[in-house]
Amino acid sequence: MRKLKWLAVIILVLVTGAVASAYFLLPAVVLFPPRGHSPDIFKEPLPAGLRLEAMQLKPAAGITLEGFSMRPEKSAESLPTVLLLHGICSSKDGYAGFAHYLCEQGFRVVAFDARGHGRSKGGCCTYGWHEKKDVSRIIDEIRKKDPGARIGIFGNSMGGAIALQAMAEDPRIECGVIESTFADFAEAACLRAASFAGIRVDAVIPPTLHRAGVQGQWKPGEVRPEESAKKIRQPVLLSHGTADEVFPISHGERIFRNLASSSKEWLPVEGGHHYGMGGVMGPEYERRQIAFLKKWLTD
Repeated sequence: MRKLKWLAVIILVLVTGAVASAYFLLPAVVLFPPRGHSPDIFKEPLPAGLRLEAMQLKPAAGITLEGFSMRPEKSAESLPTVLLLHGICSSKDGYAGFAHYLCEQGFRVVAFDARGHGRSKGGCCTYGWHEKKDVSRIIDEIRKKDPGARIGIFGNSMGGAIALQAMAEDPRIECGVIESTFADFAEAACLRAASFAGIRVDAVIPPTLHRAGVQGQWKPGEVRPEESAKKIRQPVLLSHGTADEVFPISHGERIFRNLASSSKEWLPVEGGHHYGMGGVMGPEYERRQIAFLKKWLTD
């Protein structure tokens, strides 16, 4: 009998700890992931022939998003523009090399630190719920300086999820290149939690996300890029690695099936992981992305 009492006490302590974690600790992990600073792009050498300008956006009280605009120095005032959206625990500065490459191909590049990331201040990460509106405000700023700018979007992982949600609501985004993203945020949260815990802990995810939604004033259950895809008629190039260790390729396949676009392209990368698919597929990977952007933004 005494052993049963102790077992009951242990179970009660474990259950209480799990509930307390879901209520107090885990929501903070969802809302405030590590910021992922990269070397400041404004302190790094800039290749000759490129111009770099700081940008800043204040989408709501107490929130400041830091960004940059990069373009070929000797170019027409109006340029096709690619908006870069980074993944979780990353920042705009991590796109420095890719931004250089895009500018060499004749594009203007605009990138911002998402809420709760990089050098942005205030706010919390909502995986597209608030960020999709931030994208539209960034486009407003681009159009103020260049009313005729044709705008495409590039997003990796979380950035890809944000891009899809933004494309579903803002027709000014003429095309999208999306890498390694998730179809459903609640499912993605279960996968990430399991990868950290080493076992499936799905039971703690609903209360965690509910509390995170209350604290961050958003609806985690409605962050579903596969549903956003049903509203997207702009051209989309969607790529996913067959060996993605974060989000299985089935997530990309579900999004692709739902895309309403008649000009959608599916690029599965054999042996590709969550990051670095260009290193697996080779130079053809970036060439295909550039060709897609040129086709829909310059032709």
